[in-house]
Amino acid sequence: MADKLIGVGNKIEINIIKDRNVRKDEEKVTYVSQVLDWDGEQIVAALPIHEGHLVTLEVNSNLECYFYTGSGIYKANAHITSRYKQGNLYVMNLELKDEPKKFQRRQFYRLPCNIITTLRTLSVSEVLDYSMKHEVKDNPEAQVVQGVIVDISGGGTRVFSKSQYKSGDYVYMNFPLEMNIGIKNVSVLAKVISSSELAGRQDFCDNRLQFKEIPASLRDSIVKYIFEQQRKKQNSRKEG
Repeated sequence: MADKLIGVGNKIEINIIKDRNVRKDEEKVTYVSQVLDWDGEQIVAALPIHEGHLVTLEVNSNLECYFYTGSGIYKANAHITSRYKQGNLYVMNLELKDEPKKFQRRQFYRLPCNIITTLRTLSVSEVLDYSMKHEVKDNPEAQVVQGVIVDISGGGTRVFSKSQYKSGDYVYMNFPLEMNIGIKNVSVLAKVISSSELAGRQDFCDNRLQFKEIPASLRDSIVKYIFEQQRKKQNSRKEG
């Protein structure tokens, strides 16, 4: 089954499986990697970058892996058999310990960023209309505010803005993603999970938003953008 699912270029999210002596409340760190080669037995994957630094995962480490494939996200445990440098890349060999199983993600890797966005609150009728047509009609009288996306994932985003919202409000967001193929302009519906004054900045609010009714193709583009940014960090570190 893995032979048909996993392919070169697939993004991987990785969690290290800790031993039983590690405190259960210790924060789990998720790393991002990519399948570089796959012969049906060994996966060659890029060593991940975290907070601008190369993560030299230890040989013999056990990993919890989430593979982003053309048919969805699949979870499998893997074992690092070796790591080495291949050309300009630092890579590792992974051996699967079980068959990949379909996985419905509730959380996504969050990428720190700095992206200008516009937001406008939608009425109930506009939200219902969006649910049917996946578009929002222009409204010259609607108040549009500007904010800054400070982190983004396939599931939602965190935005600093001068406007505070109510939990449960719906906003329509527009922002650009600088991808390898060029600028992709994103328009997406989001639900306000929380909105509060930013610590130390009474003139700004910290808004946590969850994407809603997002097409799979658009979510995939956001996830691809996140991975591309991770790779750029890795390449800049090598050049430095």
